[in-house]
Amino acid sequence: MGRGPTALGILRSLQLAGIPAYVACPPGDIVTHSRWYRPAPGNVPWDGQPGEQALAALRAMPLDRAVIIPGADDAALWLADLPSSDLGHRFLASTSSRDAQELLQDKAVFAGYLAAAHIPHPRTYRIACREDIDAIPFASMDRVFVKPVNSQRFSDVTGVKGLWVDRPEALRETWARLHAQGFSVMAQEYVPGPASEHFFVDGFRDRNGAYAGLFARRRLRMSPPDFGNSSCCHSVPLAILSEAVRHLRRLLDGLDYRGIFSAEFKRDPRDGVYRIIEVNTRAWT
Repeated sequence: MGRGPTALGILRSLQLAGIPAYVACPPGDIVTHSRWYRPAPGNVPWDGQPGEQALAALRAMPLDRAVIIPGADDAALWLADLPSSDLGHRFLASTSSRDAQELLQDKAVFAGYLAAAHIPHPRTYRIACREDIDAIPFASMDRVFVKPVNSQRFSDVTGVKGLWVDRPEALRETWARLHAQGFSVMAQEYVPGPASEHFFVDGFRDRNGAYAGLFARRRLRMSPPDFGNSSCCHSVPLAILSEAVRHLRRLLDGLDYRGIFSAEFKRDPRDGVYRIIEVNTRAWT
């Protein structure tokens, strides 16, 4: 359930594991060119988007049981309600509660939760009005950028994940333009350092609170250079991220999280602290 490189990565991973899979995606998407691509069965078309069309497609699908894997944030959030629906007995999803999903996906709420839990993270300021900008301590911060509360929609519309601002006036101009487009945004301090200071902890937490697996990796390159995706990573020992893993476990245990996750950290060269950037609640590439 997805599109682009993420859907392609999910399909390849399942194929390598010997698990047969179908793909619900937009027509002509890159994943449709895979030799392993099989469209979702049934006579009701489905482009992989959540909503009423998805429910209709699932009800008409000639499968007794299947597992749905989300490849986008909105899909992961939508699937949180599926187990309690009339389709829950046929279509399974290893997912956390809607409350947990919403907290991790709403970057402003997430930042507030991290602050209350004393989990290291970049300094973050939600901007609801112009007056909020006046309270941001630009002079004491390194570089500052604007990021959305809802990453997926922002990226779909603007084509980027964040925008640099070098002074309060630029932040006011950027906020006004994005606010007019209907975006809720925040200002966040950019943790200095190259792409290789980004680390990831991937894993799975089951419904009983056990971690079935943890895997650590370090980013070597990303594209675009500032607000992009990893283009090259390599695995690293979990032991070097022991403090980051401890904070991550505390975060996920506190939310009674269930399912796969990928937590991104950046090591702050100013003090050596691993600051958590985000937690993906869906499949990733």
